[in-house]
Amino acid sequence: MAALAVSQAEEPATGRGLRDLLQLCLLASASGSPNKGIVLDGSTEPDYIVLSARGSDRHGKEVLDALLGLLSTREFDRETVAGQQRLLRRLVEAEAEVASAVASRAGVAALYPAAADLVKPAAAYSPVPASTLTAFWRQVLKPNRLAIAVSGPVKTEEVRRAIEEAMGAWVPGPDLGPLRPGRRGASQGIVRLRMAGEESVVWLGARGPRPDEEDYPVAIVGMMALAHGLGSRLFRRLRDELGVSYAVGGHVVAGQSWPHMFVMATCEAGDVARVTAEIQGELERMAQEEVSLKELERARNMAVLDLQQVRMSNWRTAQYLATLALLSPQAVGEGRAWAVAEEVARVEAGQLRRFFARWWAQPSVVQVIGRSGQ
Repeated sequence: MAALAVSQAEEPATGRGLRDLLQLCLLASASGSPNKGIVLDGSTEPDYIVLSARGSDRHGKEVLDALLGLLSTREFDRETVAGQQRLLRRLVEAEAEVASAVASRAGVAALYPAAADLVKPAAAYSPVPASTLTAFWRQVLKPNRLAIAVSGPVKTEEVRRAIEEAMGAWVPGPDLGPLRPGRRGASQGIVRLRMAGEESVVWLGARGPRPDEEDYPVAIVGMMALAHGLGSRLFRRLRDELGVSYAVGGHVVAGQSWPHMFVMATCEAGDVARVTAEIQGELERMAQEEVSLKELERARNMAVLDLQQVRMSNWRTAQYLATLALLSPQAVGEGRAWAVAEEVARVEAGQLRRFFARWWAQPSVVQVIGRSGQ
């Protein structure tokens, strides 16, 4: 797993979405199809691009070679760029038909106005010369921007040797600081969107702590108590008691640029206002009253279990370590990569109450209303 630090702030002003296009072109430019069942994949996040290669344990060396091959891409041809640009446009347009995806993108833009360009990235609709993409790749591909994590039965010495051979001639470049929110604050009103589809969604979010902040473990436990799993407060209230929602969930999204947390519930168009009010009411109660010992233990146990499940998968372990090395490098350097498991287990009820009072005081609200509500 390779995580490369490159934020939206580094894209040319006329090329928003260039990171998404770059990630697609890197995978499309892979020399030949990986053999031996090796799977290449990638994703683009606000702070970084992730490239991964995975396969069976017995092909560990070949998996690493496939990943290093992606990073060794030197340039892109016009046909590849044009083809992947068409793919990016189809992906953006397809996502616009999914209520939950629309709500999530609109929610991030409400919390961080600089993220508005993610809704309709210019690189999906305006021509991008191959030379522009190649120059951008060379600009950001620096050893001090890159974290590589390998998880599996491979020897550390062999991994280090392979990386040094592939990248020994690289020259470090200047690091740009992460994109900061700027002076403009989060939207405090309700963003209401209408869609042609049937599904309606209510999304409430707030800016969240960064991974290296003291409140980060508290945010994780708070989300477990509020909206994660069948025993969470919002699932019990909205689905079990009121029957107004058929899917309830929430996440804490780690980052240095746009860290945030959100809860989301799908419902009928006629129940959007009621679901919104119920979620707001539960957030207020979490800020005013301490959770019970039973709720607290459940939330802490679920947070620990999630991390244990990450450690049970080589691929998820590599993903976690590579991204953590970029977002909170001191944690990895000091051997504290898994310390968050111990930190969430120590979160107390009073911390949760204070956390909700501080961080969730004025959540941003997005309501996506389906066809039946028009």
